[in-house]
Amino acid sequence: MDYLAGLNPQQRAAVENTLGPVMIVAGAGSGKTRVITYRVAHLIQKGIDAFNILVLTFTNKASKDMRERIGKVVGGEAKNIWMGTFHSVFAKILRVEAEKIGYPSNFTIYDTDDSKSLIRTILKEMQLDDKLYAANVVFNRISSAKNNLVSYTEYLENDQIQAEDAGNKRPLLGLIYEAYAKRCYKAGAMDFDDLLFKTNVLLKNHPDVLNKYQQKFKYLMVDEYQDTNFSQYTIVKKLAAAYQNICVVGDDAQSIYAFRGANIQNILNFERDYPDLKVYKLEQNYRSTQNIVEVANSIIANNKNQLAKNVFSDNEKGDRIKVSRAFTDNEEGKLVVHSKSVALHFHALMIADGVGLPMEKIAIVQNPTGGTFGYKFSPTIEALLAVAAIDTGKPVYLEFSMYQQITYTGKRSPFFMHLKMGADENGKIQALETDWSVDHGPYCEFGDLVTTRGSQFMGAGYRIDN
Repeated sequence: MDYLAGLNPQQRAAVENTLGPVMIVAGAGSGKTRVITYRVAHLIQKGIDAFNILVLTFTNKASKDMRERIGKVVGGEAKNIWMGTFHSVFAKILRVEAEKIGYPSNFTIYDTDDSKSLIRTILKEMQLDDKLYAANVVFNRISSAKNNLVSYTEYLENDQIQAEDAGNKRPLLGLIYEAYAKRCYKAGAMDFDDLLFKTNVLLKNHPDVLNKYQQKFKYLMVDEYQDTNFSQYTIVKKLAAAYQNICVVGDDAQSIYAFRGANIQNILNFERDYPDLKVYKLEQNYRSTQNIVEVANSIIANNKNQLAKNVFSDNEKGDRIKVSRAFTDNEEGKLVVHSKSVALHFHALMIADGVGLPMEKIAIVQNPTGGTFGYKFSPTIEALLAVAAIDTGKPVYLEFSMYQQITYTGKRSPFFMHLKMGADENGKIQALETDWSVDHGPYCEFGDLVTTRGSQFMGAGYRIDN
């Protein structure tokens, strides 16, 4: 496969230059994933051992897609690449090295619900007001501290942090953090933030371990670098210190996770860490119309600090942009119902006048939360259903369908799950119904499928059996 043939000059340069520090500034729709996968494939084609390559992503879907694409070029070697999310990769390393920091190799990983449950227990034991010290507030404060590599000891000794907590009438947050950390340690458990926090502790306190992984990961690639936090930045910088064969890919204009602790300065100041940095700019947008790209550029131009780039499109001019303003969530829902085409992050929508279906056959699906059988839908989607029902004077329902492979009766079989909720003609939300089978039942005919977690899928669909 001549994987270089389909690349534009900038893409090809980014793929072929594999030594030393590299930053790929990838505008929206510029073929970023292709460049990352072909760059890894190119390393292997040049004779680099796949075991010496570390690729860090932000989603399991991204790493899975990349590995599959790389496999089409290099074959079975793709499975030997260290590739995955920050949390999955460093959880794997911690399983090997955990005893060095006092944890068993089979340590438990607490999810968000586990962590908040423990916090509630601690609050109850300390006889604190669970409204003032809401579990969610405490959890986010501890998470922020860990993402900034602040231990509970440092938290308690930091006058500025203590003053902030006192000013917010929560002076005991530090003691809650201490109790939480000690309780996790005693239980042999780490939360998601610990997977990175404890990796930093490991690499800082055990130079032999740091050297081991520096020699192992001679080539590093980091996707969505603009969304890394301080903890992730520090790990990457330490691992890359020996050989400096580090390539980061991102776009400062697409940084969306500041609320999770992402620090956009990591990408803006990357050259300060690596003065010999080579920068490649992927500026051609293959996805959007010229109007969309030009409007986006005009907005981005107002950013005070940014990486200069000139994103352009050779696609058609496209329709003019329509700006709609909504003052309430109900009004926004009504605008969505009446729009001809809407694409929202993790939403798959089928709008009546867009596909020629009556309103009562439309399914509007949002990324669900909860466990395998614990799905729920946001108040925004419920409001949208209610508005649609009242507006049309007809019952409107939503259907969610999940499809994945499971082990059933000793073999891998397709598993299908179907959920339904809706609103009557008066806008009253109706109960959720659930049905499932091990064979794909005759429930939905799908539009585009959107990956959510792992092999689970969701999509907009409509009943075809009524």
